[in-house]
Amino acid sequence: MVYQHTIFAHAVDDHLMRVTHVIRADEWLSSVPLHLELFKALGFAVPKYAHTSAILKDDEGKKRKISKRKESQKQQLVIIMKKEYQQKLYINIY
Repeated sequence: MVYQHTIFAHAVDDHLMRVTHVIRADEWLSSVPLHLELFKALGFAVPKYAHTSAILKDDEGKKRKISKRKESQKQQLVIIMKKEYQQKLYINIY
């Protein structure tokens, strides 16, 4: 379920931060039309969206998505760079 106040906050935050590209898990794909409609209604530049499958980690024998609430940015990078994700990644951290 997508809540309207979350979509509004996302649009305003992205506009104020001048976000041009959004890459997120494919579970958010269904909310894109709502985001696009709101960006246009508010007169904001619309960012480009890309969706990918979630990156999973082993957590005590169970697989779960990495989470910004549970892992620091450094921990997230370590998880991504492990052997199971051997493709080359180019990461900018500001």
